Amino acid sequence: MSRRSSRLESAGYYDNNRRPLIVYRETPHRTRKGNFRAKTQITVTDSNDNGNNSSDHTMFSWKIFGFLFLLLPLCFGCGYLVSSWSSNDSKHLRELQDQLLKLKTNNLPNLALETKGARIVHDRTSEPYQTPEPVMGFIGIPIYRRPVSPTVVIQGHSSYSRTVLGLGYLVISLPHPFTISHVTLSHISKDVSPTGSISSAPKEFSVYGLHDVDKETGVYLGSFLYDQDGDSVQTFKVPDYGVFKFVKLIVKSNWGNRDYTCLYDFRIHGHLADCGH
Repeated sequence: MSRRSSRLESAGYYDNNRRPLIVYRETPHRTRKGNFRAKTQITVTDSNDNGNNSSDHTMFSWKIFGFLFLLLPLCFGCGYLVSSWSSNDSKHLRELQDQLLKLKTNNLPNLALETKGARIVHDRTSEPYQTPEPVMGFIGIPIYRRPVSPTVVIQGHSSYSRTVLGLGYLVISLPHPFTISHVTLSHISKDVSPTGSISSAPKEFSVYGLHDVDKETGVYLGSFLYDQDGDSVQTFKVPDYGVFKFVKLIVKSNWGNRDYTCLYDFRIHGHLADCGH
């Protein structure tokens, strides 16, 4: 008779017939399937997580690339706008500076006014241009238009013109010895020209200061360019080369007219020699 343990009996080791529920040949060891499933599930989950992370990383990279692709033209656009604004600001600044300079030069006193005592030295001035065609005839006698006197350029208005043939020049006697600071040359603008052109306007010209009117040459004060596309009244700064009683203007070229050059107004600016300011 096999031995029975009261402890085993109380633990339900035997059945109702008092026979063991298991035999000793069986291995009382159970495989922990739950742990295997957990490990397998963890491994599979980790693998899936790695795949998801890789996919998320790729998607993030594409998003960054797309953002940069959209940002690039925006940067170029902003750069263009900034450049345009800077260009416009510079243009407006130049216009304001030109307007201020124009206002300043318009307030400069004109020393070469006939009403203030200035005179044209006629024997040192080129002859006025005579039109070759008569303006009308009377009983077969041609009548020519009288040349305009060069005095009009020192009368302070531009309603008349003094025309000179080829390379024209004139000498102005100032009422007093002056230190020359600026000169101003005037001509009608293209906007008011009947032909829309001002080919007879001076282009390159030079200015000389003279102490003695009988001398052919004087002190060179500078050469300047009258801009046919600029303002009708243009002022040019002259270096301080001393005190002069006479000023000579030489027109070296015009804007295309082969016959003559027109002078409307010539102004001289500066201050008295004995004023010291």
